[in-house]
Amino acid sequence: MRLFVAADITDNGRNALEQRIKKVQLDFPFVKWVKMENLHITLKFIGEFPENRINDLKGALSDAALISNPFEAELEEFGCFPSKKRARVLWFGLKKGYNEFLKLADIIEKSLLKLGISAEDRQFHPHVTIGRAKRGHTIDFSNYKVENINFSFPVRYIGLYKSKLMPYGPVYTKMENFKIGNK
Repeated sequence: MRLFVAADITDNGRNALEQRIKKVQLDFPFVKWVKMENLHITLKFIGEFPENRINDLKGALSDAALISNPFEAELEEFGCFPSKKRARVLWFGLKKGYNEFLKLADIIEKSLLKLGISAEDRQFHPHVTIGRAKRGHTIDFSNYKVENINFSFPVRYIGLYKSKLMPYGPVYTKMENFKIGNK
């Protein structure tokens, strides 16, 4: 099964993002916009993982969550990967909680290495993906102004998700939540 670990954002956060997305989506027909219920901050993409080792994975994630600390995060800036000139992924990044997300992702990564799950090649950049350029397209956002967003949300849990790729888009199913910290 195809898995990833993520931090959820609140319903208020999803609503704020939805309002921002609605303001730009008609201008960009070559973007596949993320469904509101799928908005999250990915902490670790695991990929295919054997079902018979799920309990080991859950144990490692539980341990990682327990030795971490809960924190507050705030989304603000709009950005693109790899660049605004040749955008393929559209996202909102963090104003607050960036370093805490880096630390949390590092703890998760080290915990999962013990299970043989490979470390990421790229540096972790916490963000909420809001859209992706459709196949064969890149988008120039360099002269387009997307209003920043400002909302805070608590990070108290990490979730293990199953991802099923469908022709109409991915379907995410939360398998389990792990409380951050031991309080």
